[in-house]
Amino acid sequence: MTVPQARKVTVTEEIRVTSLRFRLADNFFLAADVAGPDDAPKVLLLHGGAQSRRAWSRGLMQLAKAGYHAIAVDTRGHGDSDWAPDGLYAAQHWAEDFERLLIDLGRDDPRPIAIVGASRGGQSALIAAVEQPSRVSCLVLVDMTPQTSSEGAEKIGWFLKRSARGFRSVAEASEFLATFSNRPSPENADGLRRIMREDSSGLLFWQWDPRIAEDDFVRPPSEPVIVEAAARRTTHPVLLIRAGKSELVRDQDVAHFRSVLPSLQVVEIPNIGHMLTADSNDTFMPPVLDFLSRHHRVSP
Repeated sequence: MTVPQARKVTVTEEIRVTSLRFRLADNFFLAADVAGPDDAPKVLLLHGGAQSRRAWSRGLMQLAKAGYHAIAVDTRGHGDSDWAPDGLYAAQHWAEDFERLLIDLGRDDPRPIAIVGASRGGQSALIAAVEQPSRVSCLVLVDMTPQTSSEGAEKIGWFLKRSARGFRSVAEASEFLATFSNRPSPENADGLRRIMREDSSGLLFWQWDPRIAEDDFVRPPSEPVIVEAAARRTTHPVLLIRAGKSELVRDQDVAHFRSVLPSLQVVEIPNIGHMLTADSNDTFMPPVLDFLSRHHRVSP
């Protein structure tokens, strides 16, 4: 049973944000931030691999201001959530966690939940939604298609493997991230420290289990098959937010997704890459809110 346990409450821009821990099993918890009216329709925000719920900070606030009850979750092995004791981090394992969340969030409020998922979070959202169709109203998938570029996956895999070795300083981590993302280094990188952990040797690491850097996390052989099967089964309205400069999603991948799911709606956001999608909430939240206004309405 999922039991929310309050940890702290902060108020940002007049919006109350509560940090929770959801118990999925004995001694296995997922961390989350929650904002918006308690009795409002729920929107579940799921980040991509090697990110955390903090990637949705601005999106969380915008959804709350729009009248939704928004829940941004740290997935297994990421952020403040527990690491998987068995080291399993494939999309179907994330999806199993989200199915439990959907079931338990629906115990007190049976209304369907909208899900916004980026990359691996989108894959697992799609899989969970087809297993719990009555508990989901609609899906927003951020730069995620059943088929993707092998070259792009290799590039992301390299990012994970290098990151898993750790960094000697926040400045070194910041420079590496800026180079990989092809964007200028920030003048002050101190903000990165809050999303990093330090080991006993003094090395700094991003807040995720280094086991996700293993090859099977980035591109497991079964993943395209499982995700495509879920896409063929879904009856939910689905919006794809595509990154215009995505390293992973190509024109042919979007075309294939449309052939699998003819009702798919697509919005492209220019000048943004795959790894930056969840960090650029301001750029793509307007089409998300428009989509939700049609498929997951807030009562007047």
